[in-house]
Amino acid sequence: MRCLCDIVDGEVALSPVGEVVAQEWLEIPRPFPRVVLDEWVVMPDHFHGILIFQQGNAQSLGTVIGRFKSEATKRVRGNLRRPGFGWQERFHDTILKTPADLERVRAYIRDNPKRCSP
Repeated sequence: MRCLCDIVDGEVALSPVGEVVAQEWLEIPRPFPRVVLDEWVVMPDHFHGILIFQQGNAQSLGTVIGRFKSEATKRVRGNLRRPGFGWQERFHDTILKTPADLERVRAYIRDNPKRCSP
């Protein structure tokens, strides 16, 4: 379901649901201060984001993403009255081991909206 945004001339135009998702992503460092947000983008029916876990972080990726998805879902279902909103159960993750890997994925995320344009 394409409910998060539209792509207009290669740019993201967030829907109200997409706005909530973006806001909740930006909130991640509040409960997880050792998690740094890197490149991210809301797409029409999915989300891409890079999280950097600083040394000494005891949180797991699953914990961080679980909270993000839970908080976004509560707000969308409650505040926006979209009871059918939900995420797929799992998420795809990759450990970026080298600076080149990180730059490649950053570029992919930045360019993703342009690839979706008609």
